[in-house]
Amino acid sequence: MNVDNSTKASIITLCYNQLETATRPFLESLYKYTDESLFELIVVNNGSDDGTAAYLAGFQKKHSNVRVINNDENFGYSKGNNQGLRAAQGEYLFLLNNDLLFSPEWLENMIALLENNHEIGILSVMTNFCGEHKQLVRDAKNYTPENYLQRFKLAGRSKQDFIINDKIIFFCWAMRREVFEKVGFLDEKFGLAWYEDDDYTLRVLYNGYKAAIARNIFIFHNHSQTSGKLANSASGNALMQKNKLYFEKKHEFYLSLKKRVLSYEKEGVEIFNLLGRVFSIKRTPDGRHFTVILFGLKIKFRI
Repeated sequence: MNVDNSTKASIITLCYNQLETATRPFLESLYKYTDESLFELIVVNNGSDDGTAAYLAGFQKKHSNVRVINNDENFGYSKGNNQGLRAAQGEYLFLLNNDLLFSPEWLENMIALLENNHEIGILSVMTNFCGEHKQLVRDAKNYTPENYLQRFKLAGRSKQDFIINDKIIFFCWAMRREVFEKVGFLDEKFGLAWYEDDDYTLRVLYNGYKAAIARNIFIFHNHSQTSGKLANSASGNALMQKNKLYFEKKHEFYLSLKKRVLSYEKEGVEIFNLLGRVFSIKRTPDGRHFTVILFGLKIKFRI
């Protein structure tokens, strides 16, 4: 896909230690497979103490499109990415984990999908490792850093450029600036990690956009180098449960409605695969009502 070189994308990534297992290979792969003239890179260093700051300073000297924000502590996913969003100047905003490996023309292809499909509010891609099965390739466990490009090529192209879903995992995602200006920043109440992606996806849907997964774009995800250790700790498990409760309370109406809709599913039919065609939901300006469109019927709910 061709993208005008005047298009400017902002790529935002966070790092907290893991220099050799995440940040260094991420940056090497990014600059190998991405046209440097198309993007600015904003790296938010969340208090790393493993030499990351010195490495990033050297990397910045070699590349004129890099900016580094050094924090004294780990501000977590939402707050760190909000710092990057405030600094970003691009028309297209990409928020990427720093444990990714890229494929040729991934950036151009994501931008093209966003340019040509304005109903899409946020866009993610296919991968080998994440918590949403619709984003996983077949035979995902056999993808490695050494073979992922060849394996995805051999898998063949999907007939669908993208699919619509109401759940997007935020290891690699993008939106147009107009969407961000309408939806706003990530909710920092989620702290270090977890459920901020579910929350933001629903906020995008509430504003009348769709969430989509690009079926023919693959990014290798290196098994949660960024949050794996936290997830396996007692404090991490406690935070995950706290955030789950906060998310469920915040989106109680939507989750309740979805459960009711799914209870009417016929066997083998996934209504929410048709999200945006038969179902949409939007909060009214007063914040006290929701308008739901289901199979063409408009229903107004009071909360």
